[in-house]
Amino acid sequence: MTGTLYHLGYAGRRPADVADLLPVRALVADVRLRAWSGDPAWSVRLHGLVKAQGLGYRHEPRHGNLNYRTGGLVAIADIEAIRDVVDQLAQVRDVALGCACRKPEGCHRMVPLEALCEAMPGLVVAAL
Repeated sequence: MTGTLYHLGYAGRRPADVADLLPVRALVADVRLRAWSGDPAWSVRLHGLVKAQGLGYRHEPRHGNLNYRTGGLVAIADIEAIRDVVDQLAQVRDVALGCACRKPEGCHRMVPLEALCEAMPGLVVAAL
């Protein structure tokens, strides 16, 4: 038995919206290379806002896209870092891979998501 892996895009949402979608005590793994956004709610205040909603938060720049500024092919900083997420899921903790991209199509978060599915056959995945 494992936790559920969610993936979500922050764009157009508020931290409270995310809290309404996720189970209490889920971990939001912010997979942006830099935890910054043009929207202040998803920048410097994100950690506190998400925690105030009863969720865990961890910035995971190792899952970030090194080419996010250039638009080149997705290059994950350290794909082996998925082991940390595997450990969380194995402890039956729900984890949400979050990025600014609203849609999963073309978003780099799908690369670590696919690697997690390969590492954990039968993993339950849900889009938010």
